[in-house]
Amino acid sequence: MDKPESLEEFLIATIAETCSFERSALTLETSLVDIGIDSLNMTAVLARIELVYDCQLKEEQVIEVLQADRIADVVQLVRDFTADTTPAVAASV
Repeated sequence: MDKPESLEEFLIATIAETCSFERSALTLETSLVDIGIDSLNMTAVLARIELVYDCQLKEEQVIEVLQADRIADVVQLVRDFTADTTPAVAASV
């Protein structure tokens, strides 16, 4: 499989796919509350992140992501959490 695109694009695509949104309707500034993403959907997104980036998020990290307001906030948190990890494989997006 190919390497994932940028983290930003990977997360937007993953959120779009997980929540059945058009990818083009989402931006980094999209509010997670406004699009109605719930903890179950975000947990599925996090599972994809762990698979692709070959990492295991700690409970505190998961809670931080679940409390994020915008997609950009999730990007920054994931970037911080996976700073020392290289993407393993890309899930089909």
